[in-house]
Amino acid sequence: MSQPINHPAPELTIKSSAVTDRGLSEKRPLNEDSFLADSERGIFAVADGVGGAEAGEVASQTAIEVLDEAFRHKEDDADVEDLMELAIQRANASIHKMAQEHAKFAMMATTVVALHIKNNIATIGHVGDSRLYRLTPDGRLVRETEDHSVVEEEVRAGRMTAE
Repeated sequence: MSQPINHPAPELTIKSSAVTDRGLSEKRPLNEDSFLADSERGIFAVADGVGGAEAGEVASQTAIEVLDEAFRHKEDDADVEDLMELAIQRANASIHKMAQEHAKFAMMATTVVALHIKNNIATIGHVGDSRLYRLTPDGRLVRETEDHSVVEEEVRAGRMTAE
């Protein structure tokens, strides 16, 4: 009786680069984005802070630091989906606590979109309206997340169109 031979999936080579921009709005003179791009650990994230006067920057940086820390200490057999969810919850709790304790941070918040890739398995975590897109082999961009926003809720409910 022969045994099937299981070949491991070929290891992916991940190349990444990251850049952020404050955008075109004059209302946002500061870039409050933070990002994590670690090809070796397969963890990538972007956080877009809001709140002005350093607050958004602090919120986005906090979210990225918490995600980075969680995946830096990830066990090999860890449930990545649970780890991602817990890290985002931990970041939210930390940001909320800072906002309550320091008046200058009272209005701070951040979006976050995170991606972990290992062995052809992608795990996505996101909050807010920062989006994740997938580039197909034929060069098309496919949106992988749905915004957590009032506008997106209206579109989903059929009360607004995407246009």
